[in-house]
Amino acid sequence: MVGWGEVEIIIPGSNSLKSKRHVLAPIMVKLKQTYNVSVCEVEGQDTWQRAILQLAIVGTSSEILHQAFHSILKTLEENPRIALIRQDFQVL
Repeated sequence: MVGWGEVEIIIPGSNSLKSKRHVLAPIMVKLKQTYNVSVCEVEGQDTWQRAILQLAIVGTSSEILHQAFHSILKTLEENPRIALIRQDFQVL
């Protein structure tokens, strides 16, 4: 089974694309390493404070995929440098 997710985040303290990347890069690396998920910024690449990330994860059951996505969301919500404003997750 494949899980697909999309999250929209705001980076309030960002005042340039460089500072945005400084915040986003370690988040994306952590998600990849911790949850073995593919993650990519798909929208907002040219905005300073907004990013939309898409995630893909493979698992043996929808329950496992939902648990993984819940853990990913918790990780994002606990990051004080960003604000999670929208999320969507589907099992395909």
